[in-house]
Amino acid sequence: MSILTGIYSKLAANTAVTTLTSTRIYPHEAPSSAALPYITFYQISGPHAHHMLAAAGMTEPRVQIDSWDDDALGAETLADKVRLAMDGFRGTMGSVSVRMCHLDDEATDFFDKAHSSREGGIFRKRQDYMIWHTETVPTF
Repeated sequence: MSILTGIYSKLAANTAVTTLTSTRIYPHEAPSSAALPYITFYQISGPHAHHMLAAAGMTEPRVQIDSWDDDALGAETLADKVRLAMDGFRGTMGSVSVRMCHLDDEATDFFDKAHSSREGGIFRKRQDYMIWHTETVPTF
């Protein structure tokens, strides 16, 4: 299972998140018809750890999780629910064994009507998480 599948499982199982989004949690991008609020997420990078002899079996991807709504307060509220679910988490996300997940950076953006298909624009709260987890290392 990939870390993205694990993140989806983690967020979709969190009632504080799904109370606001229902099932509107999308990898990469949301459909243009998606109702607000919703979440999108994707992997930005994925460095793998190594030691002197081989792969160490650990990776630390940077994953961006975006909380979207038609007002700044709504985007902030949803992002706070995501933070409470993700920041500091250790355990299993789906079938991925997470050693540590931490919020590394966040910012709020506004996309006006010229840059959004939404009337009045849309707000995004962007959060970048670093997620140390074990990976399956092939044996030869």
